[in-house]
Amino acid sequence: MDSLAETNKMVVFKLLDNYTSQDYAGIESTLAEDVSWYVPGSHPLSGNKLGRAAVMAYLRVLRQIPLHTERLILAANDNFVTYCYRGWAPHEEHSLNLNWVLLFELAAGKIQRVEHFTSDQLAVDFFFWSICKSLPGQEGLDCRPHGL
Repeated sequence: MDSLAETNKMVVFKLLDNYTSQDYAGIESTLAEDVSWYVPGSHPLSGNKLGRAAVMAYLRVLRQIPLHTERLILAANDNFVTYCYRGWAPHEEHSLNLNWVLLFELAAGKIQRVEHFTSDQLAVDFFFWSICKSLPGQEGLDCRPHGL
């Protein structure tokens, strides 16, 4: 593997490690100022987070969820890193246990864009709706069904 692909992998590893340890300054150091992070679905955390501040706010709320992960695959080239993982979280009748993919686009050693993919979007939507009101740090989240 060439050195740019390895460098890109190290940037994503740094983001993931800093997320796990809740080192938010470390996370910020991996993100471009104008980063975009897209989360599919129709739940309160879905949508396109534009800019470093919006992405950091999203990650702080997400960190409050008891989501466990197991890395399956991390692969890279000169522009992209693909991170596949199994994620599970217990929560009453809407627990999760499924596969996810994060596609990171990098340039100049910074994460420019992230897109989420999941193996069961409907299950993800139900899960996040079911825990929305119980999340600490949910300021700014609209826990009403979309369109109301």
